[in-house]
Amino acid sequence: MMLKIYLLIIKKNENTEELILIKKESIEKEKRYMLTIDGSNDALWEWDLENNNVFVSEKWTSITGYIINKDMDFIGFIKGLIHEDDISNVCNNFNNYNDGKVTCYQTEFRIRTKNDNYKWLFVRAKGLQNEENKIIRLAGSITDITYRKEIEEEIKHKAYYDALTNLPNKILVMDIITNRIKEFKHNKKQGAIIFLDLDDFKKINDTSGHHYGDQLLKIIAEILKISFDEKDTVGRFGGDEFLIIMNDIKSKEDVILKCDILIDMFKKTFEIGERNVHTSASMGITIFPRDSDDINKLLINADAAMYKAKDNGKNKYCFFDEKISNELKRKSEIEKNLRQAINEHELEIYYQPQVDSNKKTIVGVEALLRWNSKESGSVSPYEFIPIAEETGLINNIGEWVIKNVCKQIKLWELNCKILMKVSINVSTVQLQDERFVEKIKQIVSLNDVDSRLIEFEITETSLMNNIDKGIDILNELKSSGFSIALDDFGTGYSSLKYLKTLPIDNLKIDKSFVDNITINKKDEEMAKGIIQLAHNMNLNVIVEGVETKEQYDLMKNMKSDIIQGYYFSRPVPPKEIEKMILIENKFI
Repeated sequence: MMLKIYLLIIKKNENTEELILIKKESIEKEKRYMLTIDGSNDALWEWDLENNNVFVSEKWTSITGYIINKDMDFIGFIKGLIHEDDISNVCNNFNNYNDGKVTCYQTEFRIRTKNDNYKWLFVRAKGLQNEENKIIRLAGSITDITYRKEIEEEIKHKAYYDALTNLPNKILVMDIITNRIKEFKHNKKQGAIIFLDLDDFKKINDTSGHHYGDQLLKIIAEILKISFDEKDTVGRFGGDEFLIIMNDIKSKEDVILKCDILIDMFKKTFEIGERNVHTSASMGITIFPRDSDDINKLLINADAAMYKAKDNGKNKYCFFDEKISNELKRKSEIEKNLRQAINEHELEIYYQPQVDSNKKTIVGVEALLRWNSKESGSVSPYEFIPIAEETGLINNIGEWVIKNVCKQIKLWELNCKILMKVSINVSTVQLQDERFVEKIKQIVSLNDVDSRLIEFEITETSLMNNIDKGIDILNELKSSGFSIALDDFGTGYSSLKYLKTLPIDNLKIDKSFVDNITINKKDEEMAKGIIQLAHNMNLNVIVEGVETKEQYDLMKNMKSDIIQGYYFSRPVPPKEIEKMILIENKFI
């Protein structure tokens, strides 16, 4: 369509030549204007609302493929091309401009092109009003913003979707949960959050490689997507953790049905390349807004329930309940008070004698941490040590223990004229500290303590996360003069496999082998076999948990080297150890 502009200036007494000149200049201006329109990346448009006439420049055809017929109902035509999800937005933006809420009409929408694809358009216009302030004419531009939208969508996808599995990521999942909480509170509906964590996933990466781990995560993602309804959301929360949001559940049984299906699926073997990979999953479930309407509390609930499922044997699911809630409160209370325990002088070290099985003399002691909290009362190490490890507080507490053990060794040397060997337990978290050995050596040196008087007790479980690094640390400790004891022997899954490679001096038989040794022949034979194996490897044997004379007699006859347990003494304060040593250093 050609836009014709004629500027006719008619004056009185003008001759024909002047009129021709004026018309010629007008035509030149029109050509320049049309050249500007055709050279623009935008289509220009004008709408006469009174007569419903529309002008659109030829750029419209190159954008959409459609040629505008002057007799056609353009407004009705274009409405039929706009994506149905965008029509209301287009109309609302116009109404806002018409009502004077904005100074310019602008809107974005998708339009179906002649080749049946969709393009994004940005329309901008201003209007001309009559004396009654009614818009009678609109004029503006139409811009193809498809490429920009594709870039925006790509950026948005990267921001809100996991690159490996293409599932919604943590950010998007959190937004969805927040919206669902508001919606369900208003509509009095219920939803469920399922926190799913793969069991022992690190072993797959360590043994098969990260490539297999990544492929497994992709497979798990697909399994989860097909296992839940379209109205539900499956997201990857990070690492080997997935979060599922079940929407509008009618009862607890709806969730149980889905979780039972997943448990069965995880019992199968996953084929990745030429390998068969086995894994399982533990799931924690919380119902919202019943359990809470706070997203952070809900995630804590689901996480706590998931760990409860792991504690119950893995490849299980567990619903958050009042018992878990009370455990969480207790855990939070302990963590808070534990942070102040050192500064408040609430920690103390008790010592349990380690006795020569033949001579019945004290040959060493084990340092055992005790905590009497002003707020929580007496707290068992079985309760607060795992929390200290989980929060990283164990590093500071561990250093405090080593410092105080060194001071105590020097006091016994001064008061009892004896060099007492002390065993100190070391946690997995401490072994992960790159400066662990350096810190120990520095503490021992500053306190002028002979490193041969300190033995570190480690469990095989604490070494399993990185066995090679663990062995390197133990060798470094050994080369510095410290001795090493393998604690809780027989309770791990790989004891015999690694026993020959670990640089240890003493083997500690776990209490579980001793409890029923006088009435259970199998326990007796197992203990006897462990002692014989250790002696064949030139290791001393320390037996824990000996509580009766019958147990002591059996362990002595089996040639165990050192006995530790209530039969001789409970863990006691340092002064009690001094009394035992000063009286005669012997148990009769």
